[in-house]
Amino acid sequence: MRNLQFQDTFKMLRILKKAGVSRQARTMMALAAESKDKLNIKELGMDFIFSVLESLGDAEDEVYAFFADLTGKELKAVKEMSLDEMVGMFEDFLSLPDLKNFFSKVFKLMK
Repeated sequence: MRNLQFQDTFKMLRILKKAGVSRQARTMMALAAESKDKLNIKELGMDFIFSVLESLGDAEDEVYAFFADLTGKELKAVKEMSLDEMVGMFEDFLSLPDLKNFFSKVFKLMK
């Protein structure tokens, strides 16, 4: 998997917008701000992650195209990945050095 590039920003933002992630993030951030209970905040975080995963289906074609581009694979190959390969690909993506920094800055902009 290649490193993220500036052009990937727009692809990721389109996916996030189509999946309704900014709306979900604002709701979860407001709930987390109201909560003083660390366990509740962890639970909200897990709820947010599952909510995002559920919503990615709304941006299915964009997700396939994005990961095909990142991995250098044909679109058909990405669509036909086994679940094990798909999980590995997501793990690789989530461990990209610039990703955490990207999302923290995006969420700051949404406040």
